[in-house]
Amino acid sequence: MPKRTIRKNHKRKNKRTKTIRAKQRRITPTRVIYRAGNKDICNSIISIINNNNYNKEIITENENVKTYKISVNNKNYILKKNNLFHSYDNSFYEYYVGKNFISNYVNKYPNFMVMSCLLLYKKSEQKYTNIDYDDKFYSIDENEQILKFSCKLNKNIFDVYTVSEFIEGNSFKDHLTSLNPKNGSLENLIQKINSYIVILYQIYFVLRQLNTKYTHYDLHTGNVLLCPNNKVKYFSFPDRDPNGDKIQPLILRSNYTAKIIDFGRNYFNNDKFDNSKVFLDKICELCDKCGIDNGYGILQHGNYRNYDNHTLKNELYCEKDTAYDIRFITPSKPNLSADLILLNYFVEECDKHLKKYDTSIFKLYGFRVDYLSQYSTPENLNAGLEISQKIITNVMDAEKILKLIIKEQKLNIIPSSQIPKDQVFEYTYVKS
Repeated sequence: MPKRTIRKNHKRKNKRTKTIRAKQRRITPTRVIYRAGNKDICNSIISIINNNNYNKEIITENENVKTYKISVNNKNYILKKNNLFHSYDNSFYEYYVGKNFISNYVNKYPNFMVMSCLLLYKKSEQKYTNIDYDDKFYSIDENEQILKFSCKLNKNIFDVYTVSEFIEGNSFKDHLTSLNPKNGSLENLIQKINSYIVILYQIYFVLRQLNTKYTHYDLHTGNVLLCPNNKVKYFSFPDRDPNGDKIQPLILRSNYTAKIIDFGRNYFNNDKFDNSKVFLDKICELCDKCGIDNGYGILQHGNYRNYDNHTLKNELYCEKDTAYDIRFITPSKPNLSADLILLNYFVEECDKHLKKYDTSIFKLYGFRVDYLSQYSTPENLNAGLEISQKIITNVMDAEKILKLIIKEQKLNIIPSSQIPKDQVFEYTYVKS
C-alpha cells in the first residue's frame, strides 16, 4: 500500500479515536466534585445526568427547585436539582439529616422519605479536590472537608442534586381539599375527618417516640405525603396503660401511609457528638457569618453565637409581629410543640367546612390545639390539667389525645385475630 494511503488511513483512525474519546469525556462524570450515598445508585444517577436523560418527567418546578421522576434498575426515584439562592435551605444539611439520622428509624417507622444520594457538580473550570462517595457519614469532625464545600453551595458555584425514594401519592394539603365536596353531608364530612385523624396518629406516634431527639420545624401539610397502601393495610401500635405496662396493641386500618419529607430545617440528636447544635457550631467555624448566606440562615436562628459583632437576626428573615414569624424556629435545639403546626392547620381547615353545619372540631371531638402563630410556637411542656381538658400543647399531648379519640370513637380499630400477618406493619415502642 502506498505511503500516502497509509497516512490517510492513519489520520482517519486518529480522527475516529479522538471522536470516541470526546464522546467518552462527555459521559464521564468529570464535573462531579462530591458524591455520597449508595455507590451503584450514585453511578447510575451520574450517568443519567451526564446524558441529560432526566428532563422528560418534571414533577414540580419553581424558582427554588426542580424535581424529576427517574428510574434506576426498575425502581423509581426523585431527582431534585436545587437552584441555590442565599436564602434557600442548605441541601447538604438536608441530606446529612436524612442519611445520618432518619435512616436509623426507617425500619422502625414507615413515615419518613428515604434519602439515597447527594451529588455536587462544578459549574466553572475552577479546580476542586474531588471527595469520593461514602454510604454513610461517620462524624461531623470527620466530614470537615465537605462541610467547607457546603459553605459554598448557595454561591452559584455548584449544581446540587439530591436523590430520594419516589413516593406515590399526593400531599396532605391536596387531600384536605376533599373536605369541601360540592354535594356533601355532615356525616360524609365527619367520615373523612375520622380517616385523617387515624393518619395523623401515625405521625404523632412517631414524633412522640423520637421525643427530644427530633423536631421537623417545617411540618406543614405540603411536607406530608399520603402514600396509598397496597400490601400493608394495617398498623400495629404498641400500647401502654397509665402505669406504663404493656397492653393489647392498637391496630388501625388505613388506606394511606403518611410520609414526612423535607429535612432542611430539622433538629436531630444522635448523641452528644452528632446533633444539630454540634453541626451548626462547626459551620460557624468553617463558614463566613455562620453560613447565613449559604442556606444556613434559618438553621442558625436561635444558635446564639456572635461573630464579628454580626447578629444572627439578619435582614433575610422577618422578626416578630410580621407575616413570617420565625421566633420559635430554632433548629439548634428541640421544640416539642413546634410540630403541632400540622395538627393545627388540620383543625383550622376542618373548622372552615364544619362551620356551615354550626359545629367544630372542638364540639365534635372535644379538643383544641394551643399554637401561637401561623409558622411557629414556643415550646410548652406543661400538660397536667390540659390533658384532661383535651388541650394539645406538644407532640406527647397530640399522641395521647388522638389515641383517646380513636378509642372513644372506635375509628378503624381492628381486632388482631382478623388481620393477615403479611398486611401489618408493627411500630416500635421506645421507652422514654
